[in-house]
Amino acid sequence: MAKTDARGVGDSPTIKKYIDKSPLEELVRRALNREAPVTNILIKALSPNAFIDPLPPSGSIGFKSIPVITMSQGLYRVRSTGGVFDVSVEDSGDDVIAVGYIELILEGSGLTILRIPENPAHRIMGIKVTVVKGVDHEVLLIHKSGRRAMDLSEIVVEQGDASSLALVALFNTGSILQARVESIQGAGSSMKKTILVNSTRGSRVEVEDYSYMDNPGASMESYIRSRLEGGSMAVLRGRGIVSRRASGSRIVYGIESLINDAESTAYMHPFLDIHSNDIVEARHYARNYLLTMDKLFYIETRGLKPEEAAMLLVHGFLTRGLSKTVREIILSNISSS
Repeated sequence: MAKTDARGVGDSPTIKKYIDKSPLEELVRRALNREAPVTNILIKALSPNAFIDPLPPSGSIGFKSIPVITMSQGLYRVRSTGGVFDVSVEDSGDDVIAVGYIELILEGSGLTILRIPENPAHRIMGIKVTVVKGVDHEVLLIHKSGRRAMDLSEIVVEQGDASSLALVALFNTGSILQARVESIQGAGSSMKKTILVNSTRGSRVEVEDYSYMDNPGASMESYIRSRLEGGSMAVLRGRGIVSRRASGSRIVYGIESLINDAESTAYMHPFLDIHSNDIVEARHYARNYLLTMDKLFYIETRGLKPEEAAMLLVHGFLTRGLSKTVREIILSNISSS
């Protein structure tokens, strides 16, 4: 049994609580009890090859990290073969809580982009992504928070047999962010998840990625990368489980942080739980990179200003391994914080 301190905080790296999430818990409580203005999310398609249907008003959010919050609006089912969608809120303000849920069904090959712009409202949001059997698709989620906003987000991915998905989620954080990504794959499918955290000064971030492989011949690559500065803190957890039925599968988990100053901290916990004797590859790693003066000086000698040198390193770190289109979009949405 893990030891705990006087506050009940465990010392095991897999369960230890580094971040005080009581403000998020209070946010959820206020939303459940309607003690603060609660508004709905809105979604608009900017492409013709997509269909948006409101879900029944009796629907609710009830994922693992989000308590059940019944809503009359703000629930959508989106069918896409590629396109751009803008997600907004009906009302905004420092005390407003925006609640919403999107089911994204990928029925054909293409690139789907969900854009959630910066807003002072707090957000409680769930997204479910379903990839139809045999479909190859790329999804980009751009999530921007207001500087003082708190966000609780969960993304659940279900992937059909012989399908391929590249999922990239960029979180430009506010004051507190808790995000959970969960996925399960069909036989012979492949998935690459890349979760990017671009923190603001003094922010507190917790990201958990959970993958369950229960079918043969599946391939999973999961990467979490955070850029931290100004006394920000990130807790990044990755857990991959491979069952006995997932013979011939492959799983890679990588967690990395780029730290700009001595006041910022990253805790990184990759973990694999392998139950199959027939596995093609299973590996994980965690790395910290410091943005040191010698690295910046080397780039500055090539004619760049100090701030340009720093952003060049940040851009390369966050966009490594992404497709050209996604990389260009990510670069245009990374602020200097």
